[in-house]
Amino acid sequence: MSIEYVQLQLASPSEIKRWSQRILPTGEVVGEISKADTINYRTFKPERGGLFCERIFGSTSNGECSCGKTKRRKLIVPVNFNRLTLQKRNAELEATQAIIEVCPSCGVEPTNSKVRRYRMGCISLKKPVAHMWYFRNSPNVLAALLNMRSQEIDETIHFQTYTPSKYGTQNYCLHGGVQWYVNHWEPMHPYFAGDIDVSMDKAASWNSKSTFMPSQIKTIENCGGEALQELLTRLDLVFLQRMLSRKLKNTIEKKKLAAKSLRKRHKRRKTAKLLGRTDQKNYGITIKVREYSRRLEFIRSLARKGLRPEWMILSIFPVLPPDLRPMIQMSSGRFATSDLNDLYRRLIYRKIRFEKFLTLFDEEFLPDLLIRHDLCLLQEAADSIIDNGRLDKPAQRPNRKPFKSLTSIIEGKHGRFRQNLLGKRVDYSGRSVIVVGPKLRLHQCGLPREMALELFQPFVIRALLEESGVKNIRAAKNLLQRRSQMVWDILDTVVLGHPVLLNRAPTLHRLGIQAFEPILLSGRAIQLHPLVCPAFNADFDGDQMAVHVPLGLEAQAEARLLMLATHNWLSPATGEPSILPSQDMILGFYYLTTLKPTVSLKRPVEQPMAVRGRNLIQSNSIFNNFESVLHAYETSKVDLHEIIWLRWSSYIQTTNSEPLQITVNKTGHVTTVYDSFVMQSGATNGPDNSMLSVQMKSRDTSSISKVYNCLTSLNAAAFYILTTPGRVLFNNLIYENLFL
Repeated sequence: MSIEYVQLQLASPSEIKRWSQRILPTGEVVGEISKADTINYRTFKPERGGLFCERIFGSTSNGECSCGKTKRRKLIVPVNFNRLTLQKRNAELEATQAIIEVCPSCGVEPTNSKVRRYRMGCISLKKPVAHMWYFRNSPNVLAALLNMRSQEIDETIHFQTYTPSKYGTQNYCLHGGVQWYVNHWEPMHPYFAGDIDVSMDKAASWNSKSTFMPSQIKTIENCGGEALQELLTRLDLVFLQRMLSRKLKNTIEKKKLAAKSLRKRHKRRKTAKLLGRTDQKNYGITIKVREYSRRLEFIRSLARKGLRPEWMILSIFPVLPPDLRPMIQMSSGRFATSDLNDLYRRLIYRKIRFEKFLTLFDEEFLPDLLIRHDLCLLQEAADSIIDNGRLDKPAQRPNRKPFKSLTSIIEGKHGRFRQNLLGKRVDYSGRSVIVVGPKLRLHQCGLPREMALELFQPFVIRALLEESGVKNIRAAKNLLQRRSQMVWDILDTVVLGHPVLLNRAPTLHRLGIQAFEPILLSGRAIQLHPLVCPAFNADFDGDQMAVHVPLGLEAQAEARLLMLATHNWLSPATGEPSILPSQDMILGFYYLTTLKPTVSLKRPVEQPMAVRGRNLIQSNSIFNNFESVLHAYETSKVDLHEIIWLRWSSYIQTTNSEPLQITVNKTGHVTTVYDSFVMQSGATNGPDNSMLSVQMKSRDTSSISKVYNCLTSLNAAAFYILTTPGRVLFNNLIYENLFL
C-alpha cells in the first residue's frame, strides 16, 4: 500500500463512528468503549468492553479468538486463479473468502493480530467537549469564527461564564402560594409529599390570587462545549463569507479615503492633535481589516473543504488503536503502559461518574454547581488527552511528571512526523557529517567514494553490463564487492555531471534542500563550501546532512536547473542573500587583510615609501604583478602581512585626500605620494638638472580624480599601491571563484 500524503483536518461525528464502529457477522455493533479497565490481573487478557477489548480492536492471537476455541478457516484459492481476468478474479476472491465466525463463548472474532494497529474505538459522551487545538492555539479559531475574545471562549468552555443561547418572552404567572404546592406540585412528586407547612407561608393570602406579570425577556444560561456547539451550528458559512467580503472591501476603501483626506488636511494645517487623531483612526481601521481577513480566511477554508464548524466540538471521542498505546509486561512481572491509557481512563471515569448522577437523580434537581463541576472535569480530561502540555495544571504521574498527550507524541523532533515520516530512511540516500571544503566551488560538494558507490550502484551496474562484458547482475554485484580499479573508473564516469541533493533537517524552507555536483573524495565526511551553509542553517561542529540521488532524467534536469546552489542566491521569502560568509570566514578575511605593526623610520633616498599617519615607513618590496607577489609569498621571501608596493595599471577607488609629498627628479619624473598609493609620471617642462621635493602642507583636501587627470596629461607611467601579500591572495581567490 502506497501513501500519497497525510492530511490533518476536522472529522464529522459520522466519520468518527465509521472509524470505530463495526458490525460483526452476528449483526452486533461494536466499537464503543464502556469500561476503563485494561487487562485482567489474573488471566492477563484484555477486559471485555475496556481499552484493550478484543471484540472492539481484534484478537491478540493470529486467527484465534480469545479463548482459543474458534479458529479462522483457511482461504481456498482456485486452480485457474492466475488465468482469470481482473473482474473474474475479484468475484472469485469474494466467493472463496474465508468465512469469519464469532466465537460463541467469548464473542471474539478470530482475525489477524495486525488489525489492532489500525482499528480504532470511541467514547460516547452525554455532553460534548471542545477540541483543544481550536481554542488554545494561536490564532484562536473558535474566537475568530464566533467573533468573540479568546478569554470569553475559554471561560465559556470551562464553565466560568455562560452564553444566553435562547431568547424569547414569557408571561410569568404567580402561583397560588403553598396551596398551589399542595394541590399541583405534590401529586407530581410524591416522594416529597408532606414536607410543606401551610402556616409557614406568610404571604399565602397574597399568593393565592393568580395574577400575570408583564412580558419579560427570558434567557436560559448555557455554557460549556454544548453552548459553543449550538452557536457554531447556527453559522451560515456562505452568508458569512459574502458579508465579511463586503465589510472588508468597505473598510479598505474607508482607509484609502481617510489617507486621502489626511493629505488634503496636511496642505492646510499641520497640528499634533490632528495627527494623533488620524493615527488612532488608521490604527483602528487596520485592526478591523486584520480581524475581517483572519475570520474570512478560516470561513473560506472550511467552506472549500466541505467542513462544518460544529465538528470542533466532540460528542464522540476517538480512541487510538491499542498497539499504538501498548501495555508491555516487564521481566520483573510489572506492566509498563503508555501515558495515553491513563488519560483515556480518566476520561472514562469522569464520563461514568456524570452518567451515574443523571441516572440516580433528575437533572432538574441536581445543583447547577455540581453539574458544572463534573462537566468541567470532563472537559479537562479531554484537554489532557489532546494537549496536556498547554493546561495550567497538567495531569501528572505519581512522580509529578506530566503525561505525554497526543500532541506531544506527534510534535517535535522525536514526534511521529519528523522522526518516523520525514526522517524515514529511503533507498538511494545516505547521511554523513559535513566538513569545510574551501577549495570547492559554490555548486560542488565533496562526496566520499564509499558512499557514492552505494548511492550510484544501479548506474554502475548498468555500465558494467553494457561496457565491461559482465553477463548478469549477480556477477556485477560480486565485482562491486571486490572494489577493483575498473569499478572506481566507472564510478568516476557515472558521477560526472550527475547532481545530488543535500538536505539538512529540519527543512524549514525551500533552501533546506539544494542540488550540488559531487566531487569524489577519500574519507567518510561530506565536504561543503562554507558560503552555502547559512541557507541550511548549518555549521561545522558535527552537523549531519542527508544525500539523495535523483534517478530519472526529469528529476536530474529539475535539480540542475532549479535546485542548484548557484541558482538560489536569494531567499524566496525575504529576498535577502542566502550566500553569506560565516564567522570563521570573516575571521579568515580579517587575518588575510590585516597589516603587520611596523616601526616608523626616516625616509631613505630613491625608495618607495609606505605612508601611515603622515609617517613614511620604509618598504623594500616592489612588485610589478600578482604572480610575482604570490611567488615571493610561496618561497617565503615576504610575510603574509608585510607591507609591499604593487604596480597597478587599472582604476582605483579611494577617498578624497591630499598628496603628502611630490618629488620631481632631474630627469623630469614626478612621484606623488598619497596615504595608500604612489603615482609616477613622465617628463615635465620643469628643470632637468635638479630634484624638486614639495611637502604639501595645505589643509584643503583635493579630489584624487583631479590629481589623476592632471598626471594623466603628463603621461603618467604607473601607479604603485600599498598592500600586503595577504590582500593580493584574497583578491586572487575572489577572482578565481567568481570569474574563472
